[in-house]
Amino acid sequence: SSPYSFAGLTDEGIVEAFRQRKELVAAELSTLWKLYEADDRNGVEVLFEAFLIEYYYIKAAFTSHFDRLENGQSLGKPKETLKEIGAKLGFENFGKLFQEFQKRVPIYGYGDLQVMNMLKELKNE
Repeated sequence: SSPYSFAGLTDEGIVEAFRQRKELVAAELSTLWKLYEADDRNGVEVLFEAFLIEYYYIKAAFTSHFDRLENGQSLGKPKETLKEIGAKLGFENFGKLFQEFQKRVPIYGYGDLQVMNMLKELKNE
């Protein structure tokens, strides 16, 4: 069960998640969305520290988004994770590789085809 999905929750778990819901503030989220669109990681961090600190679960999603992006030193967390797993387990058994990927980075929620496409990209790089 993933902490980023309702799929694994029982009926009681869904009710508890509903009880713990938080109201979202439109103005702050609007600013957050603009920073996200601009890929302004620093601005997102500042906004979370100033206004949105209680929305840790949203912060995790934004952090994961920025971590998945390629930059000069990294292919992004999903691809780097896939490379690490492949180096350890080998690339032949996709089932094992996919399961380990899901364990290590469940926040991305990537399906098997997305991971398979990342593998193809890694082979072409």
